[in-house]
Amino acid sequence: MKTRNVMVTLVVSLALLALTGGVAQANIVNFGAGLKLTERGTTVPNGGAIYNENFVIDGGCLEASNGKLLNNNDPVDLIQLGAPTYDRCEQGTLSGAIAYLGLTDTGTAIAYTEPGLTLTTPGPCIYRFGLLEGSFTIGDETVVYVSGTAVGVRQAKGSSASCASTMRTGFNVGEYGRDGFLLETALTSFSF
Repeated sequence: MKTRNVMVTLVVSLALLALTGGVAQANIVNFGAGLKLTERGTTVPNGGAIYNENFVIDGGCLEASNGKLLNNNDPVDLIQLGAPTYDRCEQGTLSGAIAYLGLTDTGTAIAYTEPGLTLTTPGPCIYRFGLLEGSFTIGDETVVYVSGTAVGVRQAKGSSASCASTMRTGFNVGEYGRDGFLLETALTSFSF
């Protein structure tokens, strides 16, 4: 049930972004094609295991986790990411994680954080991210570039009052197969 709710939320979010001019000015979901994720030429099955790496630009944080591809060959493919199995930051700390990553057949992406991705930078300044949006290149390795504006948590214990109220930063998100190679994306015909 939770997966269905996330999928509905993802599609609604993508539709709202299309109406408000978010992510890209073009169509966000085509619904005439499916996005296929493959591992060295073989289609990844629904429920297939994947490995995820997130690199947070500000703070130089790297986070890795196991996950699974919930659906494949659809206009919107959804990846569920597990709790981080590895994390490190050059500056500050990172807590929380990207919980779901939605990839569309037009090369747009939405990343949902759960319960909230928090980046603590020197100062210390504490920032929480919600929805991250971005893009990836279809017909290439699955490296997604998403960004978002984080809200400063000034009331949080340990956060400096001199910190900026918001912070915008990017994330590089790589999706790997079981063999350690990046998954590849392609379009397939799709019909309802």
